[in-house]
Amino acid sequence: MRQNIIRFLVYFLSILIVCAYALVMDHYFLIIKQYANATFNILPLILFIAISPILIGMLLKIPHLILNWKETEWGFDWVKFLSIGLITLLFIIHYIMSYFNSMIEMPQYIAFTIPDQLLTVFGVVFGYVLLSCIRYDKTEN
Repeated sequence: MRQNIIRFLVYFLSILIVCAYALVMDHYFLIIKQYANATFNILPLILFIAISPILIGMLLKIPHLILNWKETEWGFDWVKFLSIGLITLLFIIHYIMSYFNSMIEMPQYIAFTIPDQLLTVFGVVFGYVLLSCIRYDKTEN
């Protein structure tokens, strides 16, 4: 019974933190967007759009790490990182690099744009996978 209450509190508090983070990031998004419109410098906006979903994904993984702190061992799951994390990271890097297309000549077959919604999904997945790769359960393998 006590374990269920602890689990409930950890998940409840973590979702409150994620919601608070989303509200704060929305406020900062508007400030950075106004800055980009005023200065014609969109690099801070592009970096914010690419990095903030990664932090949300990491926040979503933290409750699992807290609840299973003693059952997991330190390590790095290279298979999971290379199969999921690296691919999502490459899409995020491609999104950032696509705004430097005038400075860097990109081959035509990779010069495509990624919608912001898809980039959000890639960012959340990368953040979640990154934390799940750093600390993983050895019994899963």
